[in-house]
Amino acid sequence: TVDPGVFLFFEGARRDDLDARLLGEVRALLSRGFGVIVDLHPTSQIAAYAPEKITEATDSPLFRAYGGLVARTARLLAPLSRERVGFEPMNEPQWGWDAATAARWRDQQKIWHDAARALAPDLALVLTGARGGSLDGLLSVDPRPFRGSNVLWSFHYYEPFLLTHQGVRAENGQARLWRYFSDLPYPATHDLFDSARAVLRANVTADGSLSPREKDRTFNDAERALREYLNAGPGRTRVAADFRRLDAWAGQHAVALDRLFLGEFGITRSYGRYRASPPGPLANWLGDVRAEAEARNIGWALWALSGYGGMSLIETDEAVALDRPTLGALGMTL
Repeated sequence: TVDPGVFLFFEGARRDDLDARLLGEVRALLSRGFGVIVDLHPTSQIAAYAPEKITEATDSPLFRAYGGLVARTARLLAPLSRERVGFEPMNEPQWGWDAATAARWRDQQKIWHDAARALAPDLALVLTGARGGSLDGLLSVDPRPFRGSNVLWSFHYYEPFLLTHQGVRAENGQARLWRYFSDLPYPATHDLFDSARAVLRANVTADGSLSPREKDRTFNDAERALREYLNAGPGRTRVAADFRRLDAWAGQHAVALDRLFLGEFGITRSYGRYRASPPGPLANWLGDVRAEAEARNIGWALWALSGYGGMSLIETDEAVALDRPTLGALGMTL
């Protein structure tokens, strides 16, 4: 992942140095047998380069500057086109839930594609739908304007979010409840409600920032979310149903399944002080998603963070050992 804000800010020799460092990292990974997707990954930490600012208008100076960055990076990577290298112009566009912003994303991504393709005719470009780069976002894409181009169609998969984002602290909508969930079963049915409810109750009770009334209200909201999760019957059957939607989209548009790319998937894990998914459910979910992708020859990339909590691939934050249940679920060995 590459923060484009840094690349947009610097000029001259310092900017050239960033390109050299990026190319050096890519070559180092290739030399160790990895494939590499260079992913421009805007963040909102620096407001001037937030993704919504970049894409606010197609004729804005910032959008044009970003297009120049896309073209420059494509040219940088072009000599590696025959290697296992791809380039994604923007990660997880957080719009497209309405017709206007979906159309804007369609047009903007086409502009970036054409700019990159002009300088890197053979480089694999990773394109995505809107709506956070989700499965639904990809299924809304018409790939015909890109026919004949070396494109991988990316989608991210975190369904169901209540399972994959246990313990995550968020503030909006139902996401505000994620922090109170841990040890959710997967696969699961409603028969497991009582045990899961007991864990949920303990987690809400332990939150010292809530008043007794707030705890009651929070628990009631979270309990409803738990019922919805279990009533949906999360398991391999539901994952397979989602992937069959991909099959239908690919068939409709004559896109080979091996041109699809599971660009992110992951699940929060219990370790240290962090409470999320225990090894069994975590490995079950990762294994189901990986199996459905690999059954279709779809390449995948695990989203993993190395900091405390979250979707970590390392065993603990104090060591560099990799988590064995995660590796096993991914079909890997040390």
